[in-house]
Amino acid sequence: MQKRFVRGLLLLSALCAPQVGCGKSASNPADAATIQRDGGPDGGHVSDAGDGGPNGGISTGPDPVNPKCPAVRPLDGAYAAKGKCCYRVANSTRIKAQGDGPLDTIEYRVAYQATTNQPQSLGLGAINADNIFRINNEQLNVLWQFKGPREGGKSVSGPGKLRIGIGRSNCDGTYSFYSDKAAPAVASLNNPARWQSKEFDSVIDASKQEPDRVVPVWSMNPNREYTYLPYLNAGGSVDWEVITQGFTIDKMPTDDSALDCIGEIKSDGSGWKGGGTLTAYVPMEANDSSGIPLLNGQTTCQLLAFGAVLDVTSPKSSCKTTPREAPVQDSSACASDPKTKSCWVKLPDSLCPASADEKSKWGCHVGYEGNPDKEPTKCTHSPVTAALDPALGPVTTEGQCCDPLGKQSSGLPACNAWVTRNDFAAAAVKITAKDADALQKSCL
Repeated sequence: MQKRFVRGLLLLSALCAPQVGCGKSASNPADAATIQRDGGPDGGHVSDAGDGGPNGGISTGPDPVNPKCPAVRPLDGAYAAKGKCCYRVANSTRIKAQGDGPLDTIEYRVAYQATTNQPQSLGLGAINADNIFRINNEQLNVLWQFKGPREGGKSVSGPGKLRIGIGRSNCDGTYSFYSDKAAPAVASLNNPARWQSKEFDSVIDASKQEPDRVVPVWSMNPNREYTYLPYLNAGGSVDWEVITQGFTIDKMPTDDSALDCIGEIKSDGSGWKGGGTLTAYVPMEANDSSGIPLLNGQTTCQLLAFGAVLDVTSPKSSCKTTPREAPVQDSSACASDPKTKSCWVKLPDSLCPASADEKSKWGCHVGYEGNPDKEPTKCTHSPVTAALDPALGPVTTEGQCCDPLGKQSSGLPACNAWVTRNDFAAAAVKITAKDADALQKSCL
């Protein structure tokens, strides 16, 4: 059953791949008007109304469409397509217009993301293809906003600001972070403020290179809290949500050459080439309630634990009730044989803070020293009793080690999360000053 599903989803992904497109086509007369209206081949820069605009986003600039861009959004989404990626509003132009100031702003939207270290679950080709397709269709919008000092036309050292969070696309080509009113109740998730992100302080050291050039202030960094990633349907309703912790940008160019595009579309048009890497942790318990329709209701926790197993009715396929045992190599046997001793294909390898006290002292970290992926660990066998804040003194550990089998052997806590490594590309955008109180609208 699993193999049939994967083949079917791969076929669907191939038909709707970014380079082919499942959106509008300039060759279709019915779509040509929409392309022209939204800033297609004869337009690019969009109005800056910030709320969708009275005319659905009339193009006001002469920028041509970049032929390297995917066909889904640039031809029906008002991109100002220039350079190596499809950016809507150039950070380079914005920086020149802002001039030197106490805090100048650059803004990005994640244009591509693919998990690289979970080949049996989140890193499956079909799952990554669906993720890329949703990003291209703006059914998943992750926004980054960086503020820092500039002098003499260059970034300089000093205090800065960061905001990283979920947002929506507007019909005029701008984007908005979500407010504390936007998230609808879905299954057990009913907090309307769960999609809201907060601006926090950072320290910029212009003498250093990535990733040490921009460092969040540890005590204010919200990455120890949950981040909710809503995946939307084409009509704008919520399909499912993934909850992560410990989001960290590990590699990202910080010079002016990356102001508009981090990463690029491959020259042969076959997809994206990532320009940076990031880490995010997927906590077990938090991800065991929102089912993924593509996987017949299987949760993200079940996906990581058992792979793409479609039969989630058996207790053997439950993240909560299946005893942790040594992983098997082929999860398809778990779906077909109810007598299979173990359905685990990947044990959790990380520890994330759960209580307010834990969050005040340490963040998510790899805690399984013998993990099969040979992920580097900087954990200690002793409990952490003080905040691991570099501002308070030298830090030699990330937190306590954990037991992947959950048996708390040697007094270690049970591992409660998986670490995910991801490639990404990002494109410059305009983020409105006002946060959005509701889900994005259809602009068709």
